[in-house]
Amino acid sequence: MLVAIQNSRSATTAQGSNVPQAVEHDGVLYGDYYYWFWGGRMHPVPESFEFPLCDVHTMWDLWLDGKKSQRIKPYRFLKGYDLTDVTQRARLSKANGLMKTLIKLTEKKASEIAPMNANERDILFAATYKSHWLALNPGCTEEYYGVHRAETQIYTSIYETTRAKKRLMNVDDADTHDDAN
Repeated sequence: MLVAIQNSRSATTAQGSNVPQAVEHDGVLYGDYYYWFWGGRMHPVPESFEFPLCDVHTMWDLWLDGKKSQRIKPYRFLKGYDLTDVTQRARLSKANGLMKTLIKLTEKKASEIAPMNANERDILFAATYKSHWLALNPGCTEEYYGVHRAETQIYTSIYETTRAKKRLMNVDDADTHDDAN
């Protein structure tokens, strides 16, 4: 069942001052989430939505939960056409690549991780991120890892490092196969 949400704007009081009533909202509530109509179709984010540039742990939470306070679906359900420009789509693509890598390392599906309580999910994330970080940075010390923990690293940077490492591993594999012939 669709429930239309009326536009709300600043109202003028009898004294003539503007009193903000609520943030402008023209979304439609469907189930637990809002949807917005723009660009000829429905989207799980408003047209003005900007895909965040944040640390890895925050993106993990947004990927699995979305932005519950604003009733925005988990970011794993976003598609490129839900974002208005190339920069936003590139961020989504990088988040998608890194989150899929981390989720694969858990040996679970996102749909199995999402309903976990916050403590269980944080423990799973911490272990998964640390093992991924150590694989990307062999020989790094606990102290070095502590400085580069997930709360201090932007997901796009870790994605780029992961991608470069995978490319390097593929080149090494190709070199090994060439030597075998």
